[in-house]
Amino acid sequence: MSQVLKPNAQTLINAQNYQIACALSVAYDAARELLNAGVPMYEITMRDSFVHMTCGDASAIPGVAIMSTVYRVGKTVTRASLLGCVLEWEGIA
Repeated sequence: MSQVLKPNAQTLINAQNYQIACALSVAYDAARELLNAGVPMYEITMRDSFVHMTCGDASAIPGVAIMSTVYRVGKTVTRASLLGCVLEWEGIA
């Protein structure tokens, strides 16, 4: 008969710390790529271990995968992915 082990509080804390450390590492790598390409960064946020960056147009960076473009009055908003981070930038429509 097998016994189901319940994670204790320290195990949960360790898992959360690991997720945060991984997200920070991904954010660092993506920020380095943006800076090396001369793309300005305006805001970096992290929620639930996912990183979101508001930046300048990053479409010319190798490895950027555009996910969506939304057309609004007078501008476009593009969302893309780079090294696991979501990038978002605005352009003129």
